[in-house]
Parts: sequence; structure tokens; C-alpha cells
Amino acid sequence: MMVCLYRFFFPGFIPSSSDILLAELNAINRGLIVSKGLGVDELVCYSDSLVCINLINGLVQKFHIYAVLIQDIKDMLILGNITVCHTLSLR
Repeated sequence: MMVCLYRFFFPGFIPSSSDILLAELNAINRGLIVSKGLGVDELVCYSDSLVCINLINGLVQKFHIYAVLIQDIKDMLILGNITVCHTLSLR
């Protein structure tokens, strides 16, 4: 079941882009959408991208290239009991 959901919600391809920040933000956004669809009430989301975490937890810069995506993530955080945290990479 989880493999099916993973393949459906996380295709892993963003057309015409090689921007890592966009990929990280998109993964967080889609993960929150999936958890909301599954009815998850409480969630802690970990990311090894400190830049993404700071953008999500900080003030939205009005003219940031991904301001709309960041605001969408922030809106989902407000609606549920969701925390976004930084974790160290396992590299």
C-alpha cells in the first residue's frame, strides 16, 4: 500500500528544473498533502535542508522565488498539529 502511495504522490521528477531547493520544498509540501489525505492528526516532519526549514519557520520574504510554495506549507502547518524540524544528514 505505501509503495503505491509513494509512487503516486512522489513521482520524483520536476520538469525543466534542477533546483534542489524547489525539490526539497516540493517534497515537504507533497508529504504534508499526503498526510492530510490519510487523516494524520499530529506530525513531525524532518528535513536535512536547513535552508528549507529556515524558510518555512521564518518570515516569508515577499519576493522570494518560492514564496507561494512556502506560504502553502505554512498554511498547512497552521491547520494541523505539524512541526517541521531540521535533522543532520546521514552522508
